[in-house]
Amino acid sequence: MRFHLNRFSRLHLPTAAFAAGVLFLTAAAHAQAGQSDAASLDRLAQRAVEEAEAGHNTQAISDFQAVLKARPNWREGRWNLGMLEYQTGDFENAAKEFQQIVVFAPQMGSAWAVLGLSEFELHRYDDSLKALEKAHTLGVKDDEEIARVADYHLVLARTRAGEFDAARELLLAEFSAAQPNAQIKIALGLAGLRAPLVPAELDPSREALVATVGEALLDREHGGERMTQLGKEHPEIPSLHNDTKNAAAVMRRLFALDAASARDRSWLQAQKDYFSGRDVEAAQDLKAWVATHPEDGTAWAMLGLCEYRQKDYANALIHLDRGATLGLKATEDEIREGRYTYSLLLIHAGQFERATEVLFTMSDQKNELSSEVEYALGLALLRRAEFPRFVSVSEAEFVHAAGRIASRLGASKYDEAFPLFDALIAAHPSVPWLHYSYGTALIALSEFDKAVVQMKLEAELSPQSELPLVRLASIALRRKDAVAAAEWARKALALRADSAEGHYLLGRALLESGDAERAIHELETAVKLSPASPEIHFNLAKAYTRAKRPADAERERKLFSDLNENAKKP
Repeated sequence: MRFHLNRFSRLHLPTAAFAAGVLFLTAAAHAQAGQSDAASLDRLAQRAVEEAEAGHNTQAISDFQAVLKARPNWREGRWNLGMLEYQTGDFENAAKEFQQIVVFAPQMGSAWAVLGLSEFELHRYDDSLKALEKAHTLGVKDDEEIARVADYHLVLARTRAGEFDAARELLLAEFSAAQPNAQIKIALGLAGLRAPLVPAELDPSREALVATVGEALLDREHGGERMTQLGKEHPEIPSLHNDTKNAAAVMRRLFALDAASARDRSWLQAQKDYFSGRDVEAAQDLKAWVATHPEDGTAWAMLGLCEYRQKDYANALIHLDRGATLGLKATEDEIREGRYTYSLLLIHAGQFERATEVLFTMSDQKNELSSEVEYALGLALLRRAEFPRFVSVSEAEFVHAAGRIASRLGASKYDEAFPLFDALIAAHPSVPWLHYSYGTALIALSEFDKAVVQMKLEAELSPQSELPLVRLASIALRRKDAVAAAEWARKALALRADSAEGHYLLGRALLESGDAERAIHELETAVKLSPASPEIHFNLAKAYTRAKRPADAERERKLFSDLNENAKKP
């Protein structure tokens, strides 16, 4: 499961978490239901999973609630429901779900962690502190990112409770090794100044000073000198002069954001900071805004752009992705900036196919792509997970040449793209992923002999990747060579056991060879890895039919039909 530090003072769980394994069904979950309605509940649970993966959170929550009403002991479903409620900002109900989870799983550190985070969002800081302390004691062994997020909020909760030394000790132990960002510095500064506040309560006019204190505390070589200088510059701050008797009360009076000012920090302030280039302030404003307006796609996109400029790439991708899903209301230039930045973040994250799809939407009125878009397409074609600005000058023309090929492929101008491929490969025969991209384009035109040559060359250049082997398995199936397809698929799975496409192709090959039982095993594995794939359900239905399992076959045909219908919806 993937978990990201979307916001230190107000965290939201990413939709990507579902695709990475948060959502799952188990046979044990079905024990509560009778045989008569078990199948319908199974379908409803499966639909809830697919809706969540597609970002249809409201309907997914409703369906999870319906299943849990019949199966109250379905632990995975309760976890998923709590995660969805957290993601959509329903922290009250998320807290209720995780309160139930920790009753039947009291040693589950991750459940205590998300419970503590939910309580934190509700400003119930004492309850949050208790839950986060429990998570820290138990440990979150199954996910490093959850542990980091929970520990960060534990630092904040300890600081607000006046446990300044404990907060500072944990923060330095867990977060000082990496390059500290603005949030880390502010958290450390609050603890160092003995200010019993969380960042959301901090007067923005004081943030620079607090961050400076945090930087000084991180500076092992000159930190003492910097703190002494700060004490001279700010005689009104008792903790800078080792006067801790009334420091907490004084700091709250000097540094807290009063309630009236907090209410006034609205959308207009967020826009003002954003368009003034004050990204740190704008991000804080926008996080506060989306906490109460979670369906505002424009605000999510603006938040992502702020984070991108602050080099917080993981969170920027999550928030731009959410903005793209919800939709934007902006000028044409602003939407273009958002799409382009979104595509760069997808490339940086290794999601090359999705990045290519986004970039192909950026043609101008003449149906042409700009030079910068072509350049990004080149990075995607070459599967280089980096930003354009980090490409060396000596490689720039090579990447651009790859981009020109990609732009022609997107326009289905194969007669122009293929000669360019030949020339680029002749000049760079050993560069990874050129052969793979060429072979993929050849497959689109059913040029299988040539595609096989390119994929085998890529397999030699990229021996740790399953992708060219998967393509070879696919070609073999299209040539009706099930034996070869099974061999290539097994080789692909030897490199990546969780490849949904690898299991799918092996299942199809076994089915073509007449081995329905083994085909079912592979296709069932593929369904678990990629439950939203209509093709897998269709072939699993065929396999069940051959194995004389009509009820299972009918279920898969129904899932296939439903998925196809959903795919037709805008």
